[in-house]
Amino acid sequence: MTANAAKLKVVGYRERGIVNELVYLIRSDGDPVGLTMQLLEKCFTWQNDEIKEQVSRIAEKMTDVTFIVEPSFAQFGDPDLIIVPRIGEKILALFFVEAKVNEYGHSAKLAKDPLNMKQRGFNSTIIGQLSLRYRLAKALSDWKEEASLVESNGIAQAYANNMKDVQTGSHLARSLDKPENLKYLLPLVQMESLSAAEFMERCFFLALTSDSSDPFEKKYPLMAEGKPLGYDDLSLDRKVPHYYQEEGSNTIYSQVAIDRTGWVGWDDINKNFSDILRTVPKSPNTWDLTFSDGRIKQKYSSNCTGDHRSISTHAWPEGKEDQDTMRNQWETIWLSNRSEDHVDGLAYSRLKGSDSGVFKGQTFFKLLNLKEEKTIALREDFGIELHPAFNRHICINGIPFLMAALPEGPELDEVKASISRYIEELRDKR
Repeated sequence: MTANAAKLKVVGYRERGIVNELVYLIRSDGDPVGLTMQLLEKCFTWQNDEIKEQVSRIAEKMTDVTFIVEPSFAQFGDPDLIIVPRIGEKILALFFVEAKVNEYGHSAKLAKDPLNMKQRGFNSTIIGQLSLRYRLAKALSDWKEEASLVESNGIAQAYANNMKDVQTGSHLARSLDKPENLKYLLPLVQMESLSAAEFMERCFFLALTSDSSDPFEKKYPLMAEGKPLGYDDLSLDRKVPHYYQEEGSNTIYSQVAIDRTGWVGWDDINKNFSDILRTVPKSPNTWDLTFSDGRIKQKYSSNCTGDHRSISTHAWPEGKEDQDTMRNQWETIWLSNRSEDHVDGLAYSRLKGSDSGVFKGQTFFKLLNLKEEKTIALREDFGIELHPAFNRHICINGIPFLMAALPEGPELDEVKASISRYIEELRDKR
């Protein structure tokens, strides 16, 4: 099949990360849809032959494709990549891909209690991430265009009982409530005119790792002797994703999701896309995707200098009223500079460890939750003079910023005014 780049839509593409570089390579090819078909048919590995045939049929039918990179689904997490094959605007399936530089076993390491989703770092493991993608798919399958995307009480109760997953207060269910995200993201992933069961049959969950062979085949099998492992078998340290059915169902696990859990290796991508990897120029200011003996290597291109120190942010604690008030305040400060018609691209996004003020798709302002303090920062590589409070050079994802302690009293008004001037100069320069 011949297709052109217009058949590929990339949503949420950010210039960082190994997944983004892979998307860039596919997008740069003359036949991105054909290349995506190869990815689905030649690289994706399934333990169930019927699922392999189902994916092949999807690949054969698709005429268009959307790549959604690192979208924010709030309490359902941020999928590394969602591949959405389409016929025109009709969505055929959803492929949730979670990528790791290391092998599956290393990426699945757990703390002492392997069935505790509230333990620090659990949801960053490949197990936690795939489990959350399943819960997101379940919520999408039941969504009826309500004001929020919320999982069913039965699913929430199952994870509370089996994996100690309880949200803030008495609220069990995970949700996505932000209106902007609902309006923007859900049309990209909502398969219409399907029952909940039919919807789940078109959702697939993939681990992209550096293993030399499918880890689900021998090392960490999803099934053994006709039953799933990991739910009541400690011998494998439960290094498999957990797909619970609604509390009170006949079976504790979802066989549909287990069957549709697959694997793709960086080495397989290297073998099938070697010509593309050699000929497509690397994208600027991003990860350099190269391979050696089946292992992925990364080299970051940074605009920062030796004066800039790298920083580590910490997740915002949930349910802190004073902290929510602070975040609301800085969102209001940034967005108060919007043009009346809101077409200037000024936006604000809330992330796990920092909030971002965005202008025309790029981040220029950060509200940072550091271990020792909470600070704000403005991007400094556009030659705009900043308020003296911004006096510490930091590097975030290869981009230089100047950081300041949160201002108070009269200095707050001065900094607010300086941010308004900063945005006006950005408009002139861009």
